[in-house]
Amino acid sequence: MPVLYFPVTKGLLMEACTQDHRYRQQLDTQNPPYDGPTAPPCENVQHSAGIRRHITRRKCIPSISEDTARDALVQYASSKCCYSTKPAETLVFSNLESHNTYRYRLETFTESRSTEWAHELYRGQPVDAYTQPPPAPWAIPAKAPTMFKDATQEIKIPNTAYVKPCHTCTGMGMIPCTKCARCGSKQCWVCNGSRVRAGGESCHHCNGSGRTTCDGCNGTGLNSCNTCKGKGQLLVYIRLKIKWKNNVDDFVVDQESGFPINRVSAVTGKKVFVDKQHMVSPAVGSPDPDISKAAKRLVRQHHAKFASTYRILQQVCLHLTCLRVQEHQRPLVRIPSISEDFAKDAFIEYASSKCCYSSRPAKELVFTDLQAHDTYRYRLETFVESRTTEWASVPYTGQVVDSYGSCVPAPWDIAVQVPAMFQNGKRTIQVPHTSSVKGCHNCLALGKSACQKCIASGWMQCWVCNGSGSRMSNNRCSHCNGVGRVRCTECSGRGSKTCHTCTGKGQLLFFINLIVEWKNHIFEFVPDKRSGFPVDQISKVTGELLFTDTQYLVYPVVSFPDNAINQASQRAVREHQAQFVTTSRILQQRQSIELIPVTRVHYTWKEKTYIYFVYGAEHKVYTDDYPAKCCCCTII
Repeated sequence: MPVLYFPVTKGLLMEACTQDHRYRQQLDTQNPPYDGPTAPPCENVQHSAGIRRHITRRKCIPSISEDTARDALVQYASSKCCYSTKPAETLVFSNLESHNTYRYRLETFTESRSTEWAHELYRGQPVDAYTQPPPAPWAIPAKAPTMFKDATQEIKIPNTAYVKPCHTCTGMGMIPCTKCARCGSKQCWVCNGSRVRAGGESCHHCNGSGRTTCDGCNGTGLNSCNTCKGKGQLLVYIRLKIKWKNNVDDFVVDQESGFPINRVSAVTGKKVFVDKQHMVSPAVGSPDPDISKAAKRLVRQHHAKFASTYRILQQVCLHLTCLRVQEHQRPLVRIPSISEDFAKDAFIEYASSKCCYSSRPAKELVFTDLQAHDTYRYRLETFVESRTTEWASVPYTGQVVDSYGSCVPAPWDIAVQVPAMFQNGKRTIQVPHTSSVKGCHNCLALGKSACQKCIASGWMQCWVCNGSGSRMSNNRCSHCNGVGRVRCTECSGRGSKTCHTCTGKGQLLFFINLIVEWKNHIFEFVPDKRSGFPVDQISKVTGELLFTDTQYLVYPVVSFPDNAINQASQRAVREHQAQFVTTSRILQQRQSIELIPVTRVHYTWKEKTYIYFVYGAEHKVYTDDYPAKCCCCTII
């Protein structure tokens, strides 16, 4: 278990400069050395007393010098295209405050295995399907990659390979040409099948026949099968898919310095304590109780999530202690007002995106007031799995029939791999031991059905002479040779077509399909309506994440400062669990609380007062009384 600390220095711009050694003396006075319990020893640490001394020496992070702080700010301003470096170069420091920021991380390296049917071209490979029973997926040896590095591997399972006719061409090696519908010829593109050109001359491209040799099959009407490459046989086997994944969860305790904790994930620090084992134990001796609670929760969640369906190869735990250094207590959340320039730019961009809005009010407005409002959004997501069954059929091409083999498994007894959590998905699986062969109901097992276009006659009325055999000048119709009818283009004059239900096989394989559907049900609640902002717009934006909790079944939020959030959480959790636990299987739940910034802007234009809102991290604009708009897309 490693302990990391991240140095964070907070600088204030004032007129005077506080000496650095006085500030450190003040910190030492307010924060005496910690002498409490320490984390349990592990294989990388000799004894617990050494850990205690190690943490005590690093309880205070030395302040950086003013020159280092200035150089860092100048470099930051230089990296921004719209930032001037003058404030960073001419500033006067008043105070540099050191803050300890810590990060706890749990990594669980897992291995998962799944099987699927696969096939390849048969070239005489060994066939071992009936020699001896195939090994179980977890009995097949596989070399694990580097620990805590994601990887995948595919292995052919022994004793599962056998040869079967190609399912695409039914073992023939050839398939009908799709360009000519197996006729070997197609309509001449020069005379469009009329045999003559516009001047009445015989078509030289098709020699007056109206048809040319198909270039897709060279006149044979057949093409080589792409699946078996003309061999007619496939080697079918079961493939084992192995996936190694490193599952990482972070927890940052200290939020009192005013530094956004999401920035900590982009940097590194010094390791204080590391524990790497097959299964780590939760940290119980941390000086900060939040670290101990987070360690217990994350270790419990990882074990419950991965131990039943995956193989845990190793875990590494970074146990972080936190000694807070602070001089003031700030409120839970504050949304700073945006500047007038920023509000105007957002409004101009909004007006420019509307075809019927003039940008003059946004450019000429006069601000009267900018009001910042705290708007919270509570979201509960319940990821569920539901299963239903239905009868299905496919053309019978020699598949295995197993309806009389053994008992049919129940829908919830069939193993199905769950996709990514909180993402909707659907999968259809054939239920084992339910397949049987029956005659096609559409063609009465004949493989062919009557052509509906020519009513099974093979002929159609000539569209040139409308069946009269002659044109308006009483000349014989060249399209039908005076007969008044032509061969049916739908069935090529045969009067029947291949049955689309059984594809001409005459038999169908009936079986039961299991339909597995994963759906993420979302509940959202926005309590704040005091700003006059329509809450339905909140769902279109994002904000600052204040709280998140992901478990199999979450507990309601009970201690949030806004009691409306607590009540909504209790109601949503109760309703979701009551609604889905009886009809579906709840796989996981996730709840979160976000802070959505909303600024209410008051302005005047042409001596009239108006209001608009700038909201969300995307800084979108909403207004329902824009002063200059029209319905005819003309510029005012």
